Amino acid sequence: MRLGDLMTKHGSDKDTWHNYCDIYESLIKRPTKLLAMGIGYKSKGGSLKAWADFFPHAEIYGADIDKRLLFETDRIKTFWCDQGDPSSIEKMWDEIGPVDVIIDDGSHLLRHQLIFFKCSFRHCRQYFIEDVLHENRKRLLRLAGGEAFVLDHPTNNLDNNLIYIANESSHLAR
Repeated sequence: MRLGDLMTKHGSDKDTWHNYCDIYESLIKRPTKLLAMGIGYKSKGGSLKAWADFFPHAEIYGADIDKRLLFETDRIKTFWCDQGDPSSIEKMWDEIGPVDVIIDDGSHLLRHQLIFFKCSFRHCRQYFIEDVLHENRKRLLRLAGGEAFVLDHPTNNLDNNLIYIANESSHLAR
């Protein structure tokens, strides 16, 4: 089943007007561990459930500041994390350890995206930042240093940009 179909089945908006699923399918290959920052108050973890279905052998992690959204299944574990607080982020990484993929779909505030990136990039091979405001793209891309690019949305360039950063220097790089 397509990733987009699974996202829709579980109530996530990632295959609606965001249209990120085709990009994810082409770039993410058989991760063993995936973390999504932002669980989703509308779908109540829908994207985490879709990731678990799409990658049946991967451990799926989610993090959110809203404790009411936290849940656990046999393959999904969620953590409380304040995306704007480095100590909270480091505590989460102490529990999870390194991952293959990070998807930042958290608060969408630039300062939170910057803090989370600075604290998290060394823990992954692939890093995605969703729903980036057009005016924030350059600042976020400067942090990347390595291979990074913006995937523009054809009809909503205001806040529907996806940034992808490959971490070739990661000890996880294959």
